[in-house]
Amino acid sequence: MINKKAFLLNLMLLILFSIVSQRTFSQSTSDSLNQKEHYIAIFRTHFGYVMPHREAMQHLTTDHFTAFELSVEKQTFGKKEWHQLYKYPQIGISLWHSQLANSPTLGNATAIFPYINFPLVKGKVLNFNFRFGTGLGYLSKCFDRTDNYKNIAIGSHLNAHINLLFDLKLRVSSNINFSAGFDFAHFSNGAFKIPNLGINVPTLNLSLSYLFNKTPIKYIKHELLPITNKNEYLFVVNTGLKEIYPIGGKKFPVFDLSLGYNRKINHKSKIGLGLDFFYISSNLQSLKSDTTFNQKNKYQIIRPGINLAYELLFSKLSLIIQMGGYIYARDNSDGYFYNRLSLRYPVYKNIFLNLALKTHFAKADFIELGIGYKF
Repeated sequence: MINKKAFLLNLMLLILFSIVSQRTFSQSTSDSLNQKEHYIAIFRTHFGYVMPHREAMQHLTTDHFTAFELSVEKQTFGKKEWHQLYKYPQIGISLWHSQLANSPTLGNATAIFPYINFPLVKGKVLNFNFRFGTGLGYLSKCFDRTDNYKNIAIGSHLNAHINLLFDLKLRVSSNINFSAGFDFAHFSNGAFKIPNLGINVPTLNLSLSYLFNKTPIKYIKHELLPITNKNEYLFVVNTGLKEIYPIGGKKFPVFDLSLGYNRKINHKSKIGLGLDFFYISSNLQSLKSDTTFNQKNKYQIIRPGINLAYELLFSKLSLIIQMGGYIYARDNSDGYFYNRLSLRYPVYKNIFLNLALKTHFAKADFIELGIGYKF
């Protein structure tokens, strides 16, 4: 059966991203910006395999397989200032599906995710692009102690999905494009339910796209005003849940407090320095065998850390990439460094929502949801 808590947590990820995308990418009503939208339909076929990033995963699938993807996207032309800053990207939503080589252990994989497709190099005939998307993934088979004990990769049907794609696009005619590229699809529940080694699917792909509106696009160029209020201070509180081995145990709450300073370096990005305090209650369980640890003093497991941050701005929505190191860790089984990928969106004046995935390099630690204040 589908874990209800995992469903709600992952559904929250897709809903939050979809809502902020819709609001961030909404149309201006100004007559001067009135232009018929340019929608594009894309069919993409993939050929790849499940990457066994752990030796214990070698048995999951040994064959290559195909995957199929249907996308609908909209070409931006400058209704928002950030469109111009990112060379007028496309905004869309995709449905991705594969039978994963008919693996009796993994079953089928399906994902639906909104995305932004960034043109890195633009030419009259050839474009080189990078696409980033995140949403929900569904796996028809997951770990089951009785019926599917060999699936050590994933413990839940519903998962978060991250999709990265690079492609080279060739303009065939005024409304038809052909492209070839490399895609990386990832399924994980952020250690909400173990096992959670994750499923990674690298593929090579070909696509054919059709532009419905043949009218030439009139790109709007904004006059970029000087940057003001370059300095920013942050206060963020997050919480989440995680499981640890052995499989079948309870979910442990996690809390963290972050203090940060950001400086805006240009119109689309900021750099920052932050101080984190993590309280991960599962560490109490991990330290039970440590005879020098006082179980009554639960504050000993607090992990302070320092992080460096890079933030990309898309109007109100922002994407933050952080790399950090622990100053002190009573339980250092995860190492001394951590990473965090976050989405932030303001809800009222200086108050914002924060959704993040914390990892130790490629190993997910937990998904967290929080609220912050900046000044």
